[in-house]
Amino acid sequence: MRTPLPVGTHLTISAIGTQQQITVQIQELIGTGASCLVYTAVCRDGEQNEFYLRLKEFCPENLHLIRQQDGSLLAADEEAFQRQMQSFIWGYQKQMQFRQFPESCNSISNVQGVFAGNGTRYIAMNCQNSIPLEQQELSLYDTFRVLRAVAQQLDNLHQHGYLYLDLKPANVLLYPETPELVMLFDFDSAIEKSRLSDAVISCTAKWAAPEVLQQNRRKIGVVSDVYTLGGLLLYLLFRRTPEVKDRRNRAVWDAEFPDSVLAGTAPEIRRMVTELLRKTLAANPEKRYASCAELLTQIEPFLDSFQQPKPYLQTKLPLGNNYFCGRDIELQEIHTLLQQEKFLLLHGVGGIGKTELAKHYAMTYAEEYDAVVFVRFLDSMENTILSDTNFPIVHCTRSDGESDAAYLERKMQVLRQICTPRHLILLDNFDTGDCENLDFLTELPCPILVTSRVDYDGIFPQYEVDILSDESALYQMMAYYTKREPDLYTDAILKALNGHTMAVELVAKQMALHQLTSREMYEKLCAEGISGDDGKVRQLKDSTLREKTAFHHMEILFSVLDLSESEKQVLRCAALVGATPMVRQYFEVISDLNEAETNSLDRLIQSGWISEVYQDEMCILSTHPLIVEVLCEKLRPNSRECKNMVELAGSVAGYIEESENAEQRFLSVQWLDHMAHHIQGDDPELSFFFAMMCYRLYLGENRCEDALWAAQQELRILRQEEDSRVRLINTLSFIQDFAIKLHDTEISEKAAAELAELQLSASEQFSVLKGVLFEYIYEERDFDQAKLYVEQIIQLAEEIGEPMKLALAYSNFIWLENIYRIDCNKSFYIEKTVFYANQCFAEQTAEQEQDISFWSELGDIYRDCEQFSRAMACYQKEQELFQVEMQEESVTVNTKLVHFQTDMAFCNLKMKQFSEMEENYEKAIAMANQLYGEEHEETGEIWATYACALIDWYNAEPSRELLEKCKAAMEQALEILMEHDACNEVTLANLLMRYSSVLSELGEFQDCNIVAAEALECFQKNFGELHEQMQWAYLMVGDNYHKAGDKENAKRYYDLAIRVLRENDYETDELEERVEEILQGM
Repeated sequence: MRTPLPVGTHLTISAIGTQQQITVQIQELIGTGASCLVYTAVCRDGEQNEFYLRLKEFCPENLHLIRQQDGSLLAADEEAFQRQMQSFIWGYQKQMQFRQFPESCNSISNVQGVFAGNGTRYIAMNCQNSIPLEQQELSLYDTFRVLRAVAQQLDNLHQHGYLYLDLKPANVLLYPETPELVMLFDFDSAIEKSRLSDAVISCTAKWAAPEVLQQNRRKIGVVSDVYTLGGLLLYLLFRRTPEVKDRRNRAVWDAEFPDSVLAGTAPEIRRMVTELLRKTLAANPEKRYASCAELLTQIEPFLDSFQQPKPYLQTKLPLGNNYFCGRDIELQEIHTLLQQEKFLLLHGVGGIGKTELAKHYAMTYAEEYDAVVFVRFLDSMENTILSDTNFPIVHCTRSDGESDAAYLERKMQVLRQICTPRHLILLDNFDTGDCENLDFLTELPCPILVTSRVDYDGIFPQYEVDILSDESALYQMMAYYTKREPDLYTDAILKALNGHTMAVELVAKQMALHQLTSREMYEKLCAEGISGDDGKVRQLKDSTLREKTAFHHMEILFSVLDLSESEKQVLRCAALVGATPMVRQYFEVISDLNEAETNSLDRLIQSGWISEVYQDEMCILSTHPLIVEVLCEKLRPNSRECKNMVELAGSVAGYIEESENAEQRFLSVQWLDHMAHHIQGDDPELSFFFAMMCYRLYLGENRCEDALWAAQQELRILRQEEDSRVRLINTLSFIQDFAIKLHDTEISEKAAAELAELQLSASEQFSVLKGVLFEYIYEERDFDQAKLYVEQIIQLAEEIGEPMKLALAYSNFIWLENIYRIDCNKSFYIEKTVFYANQCFAEQTAEQEQDISFWSELGDIYRDCEQFSRAMACYQKEQELFQVEMQEESVTVNTKLVHFQTDMAFCNLKMKQFSEMEENYEKAIAMANQLYGEEHEETGEIWATYACALIDWYNAEPSRELLEKCKAAMEQALEILMEHDACNEVTLANLLMRYSSVLSELGEFQDCNIVAAEALECFQKNFGELHEQMQWAYLMVGDNYHKAGDKENAKRYYDLAIRVLRENDYETDELEERVEEILQGM
């Protein structure tokens, strides 16, 4: 234990080689190195000016030194003391040499000299204009500026042939002016790369790379300094030293991010930091960045990103060609209320002018707000905010792969940071009785103005928007559109419409478009039953509307339109899109508009039934919710008239999960959802549409009740279709099973009764039960019920009497035992299955001989029965047929062909045809690269099965070459699968444990232990420490330690494996004998 000089000690020391003496006072012990103690000291010059020094006292840790009362050091081994002192002085000489490098002059502390005193040596360094790194709070941007500055200096040393080897926070000083420059000191551990083999290597244990600690000179190099840069970054972020867990291949720091300068940052930044830490702190030097220059190339783009503007809100109001007038009093009253409440809801009937009033309020008082954001309410507050099109923030968009929950949290955090009382948010069409999550907006520190047809009086501050009180404004509006002077008929029209703003606007636009006089328009209105004071707009407190309501007015105006067929067709399509805004070009495509219908779209825009605004240089169409309701009621759009839209909608729903653009996907879901609930008809295209909505969209979004509803709509149509028996049976089976999951007994029983009425043949029942069984086994549900299904399937197969169905039926018991790990007399069922499979093989019909699915099913049956030569023959026949089919379609590769290769590779492995196995896996990987891409999860899964197959090959024919191949394949698989989070934790832990076994065979025990610990942690988390599944994991870890020669840890894990067997009532004698034999041999 070294004893430092006490704080306050006055020390006079003499410069070596000169007569200079200085007196210093010790202020603080700030660091301990392998060879020295480091102090902050204050010194006075001849004029009594104070300046600060860093004073390094030669006091090696590995020698027995005694600090005497006068502060001097006494060494027990004087010869060793003097020898090591020479190395200490060489450190000073190296520091002076490094300062001569032009690039390092200002980044290496200036050494005052070497001084003698207290029986030892001191090196004094100037730190007058520097700040210790530990004392500085840095932003994320400055953190990376410091990291870049340090990396540049280490790279400079490397370029001159040196390694630093002792980077730590205590050795980094900052300039007070900027983090762009740093000052390094303490070069005692720096060595020439060319002298690495015989140089004395010293370091600070808790900051040094593993290979430096182990004195593994073969692995020490530039990458060792790269590791310390990772340690420095870790300290700057989390204020701690690197630990073993940080060196794992797939280490994560997500739990520490929220309490660091990374809190609230975008996922891209967190991923980048994770990648930097992984590729600097990796236990294996080969997995680190190869040089500081490579690390710098990763840092620079990140630093450049800080030069981008910060997120902010920008005014965007969707202003159309609507005329606004006559609401001056309302605007003033709204302003007064909003100043008082900071939240105000504009309430009124549909079409009364709430939205236009809100937008013109924003324009009238624009000078009082930095930005006004117009936001349409969608189906929930979460979706309203999530949509970047609907709720835009400049420089804040969803990242690729970012989940809804993660982006919502990040976007709300940005809003909390950037919103001020000088921002205004307009929430339009909040027409819902569910205001549960409105606090997403109300918690923001800015005014919120909401429009709604729902009465929230008594719940929120509310302002009633009524008819225009200024009659002259209505005449003004009519005159603006019609370009005619008001007359008696104009007065009659306005009285008939009772000041309903949208109705007045639509009438005026209709008159202008068709050149109608006010008398002609009035007569049309009278003919449809609206005149005088009868057409009043009234509304009850509970929001239910009376007879002559806004809706009824719109119905009458629709009847007055005298629409052409092409205009009706456009409006049918608009009704199915609903109120969701849509790019005009996309609307024209999905609606399949011809030239006449495109012209009709223009006329409907002019007449006000469809709105058109320009946003980011794109033409956006939308339809007012009240108009949508009228169109759906009056036109009742159906699948026959909107066939093209239904077909395209089915395709969009079918591929919705594969959409890479989250924003486009979100908008598509909005109109698809609306269309599903408003489309009429019973055409086959509509049954396909509902099937896609059920299986792809609703189930993909885990909207189970919606999925069941869509399946019922599909069923409604299938009942009327000819030649739909197979789909009808499948849909009924789905409804029956899915309704049980949702605890809806009534629907399930109805589906079961309808299935019974269909009087299914044995073959049909066989197919239905196979599907139900798959669901049961896939979800590992009740074993007894699954077994009952298998027995019923066998009974049906025996009734049918077809060898293939019998083979499939009996093979289910093999599947059952493998999945549930419960003894089902597997050997008996393998024998039965093989018997019927052989019968199929021998008695194949001419039709079956050319049937790809026949050979595929038969191959799988033989594979499951471990009849691999027969399985191979079936797969080869299947491949031949499929390749002929592909040539006819001019296709070179597809999913099925990839599966062929892996199936044949598996059979090769089981038949110990290892070279053929390797060839087939390599072909499968090459095809997967072409079909999916090198980084795709499907490709990763093939790499994983290939790696496991190589382990089996190695076990049969051990060789170093095979181990290296296996290691490379396993690393490739893990990298891809972890990146995509493509498999569950237990599967991943299995792969990691196998990987650790490969590393132990290669003698890479440090990496092996890190990987195995990660896998073991995952197993324990999922199963518990003494679950029977843990026996294999403990044995694997024990074997790893056995190979490493670590008897203590090997015994520890072998004992755990034995304990697991005892806890689960298994025999342990055989394992205990094996363990005893292993341990005796160590």
